[in-house]
Amino acid sequence: MIITLEGAKVFNDKITQEELDGLEASIREITGNHFQVRGIRYHGLEFKDKQIIAKESRLIGIKVGDTIQVSDSIINNGLYVVLTVAGPTITLESEVYEVYEPDAFITLVKYPADIKAGVVKLLQYDKEMTGKTGVKSRTISRMSESYFDTSESNGGYPKHLMQFIDKYKSLRWS
Repeated sequence: MIITLEGAKVFNDKITQEELDGLEASIREITGNHFQVRGIRYHGLEFKDKQIIAKESRLIGIKVGDTIQVSDSIINNGLYVVLTVAGPTITLESEVYEVYEPDAFITLVKYPADIKAGVVKLLQYDKEMTGKTGVKSRTISRMSESYFDTSESNGGYPKHLMQFIDKYKSLRWS
């Protein structure tokens, strides 16, 4: 996760976990970057209830609150938030399907500080602009307000607010 729900509510008290998850997915999709720390990767996993057990190693470099990505799993691929770490066992916030998968692996996911700062700006923008999008300008008496044109957007936000992700875009080969 880029930012916790509690942390996000400081900037926008109406935000939901689903919206935060969607924002994270959008950033990962637009950039083509998974923000993985490939040096912290473990193979040979057993999944049960809310736990992942690395069969052949202690989990060094993963701590409480971290995000991990499960890859090459038949049914448990995705992002998970770590609740506890004890030796080779990670307890997660959400459940996984029970299975042993020697080819599956987990990788630590870390978002840079400027990604976190950019998300905070998006949350503040959402709070300020709720109910105002779609209106380009409004004049009442001698007061005038102008808003961004929705055709000048990226991911539903004004392009200038989304520039923080530009340097993280990966080349995509077809």
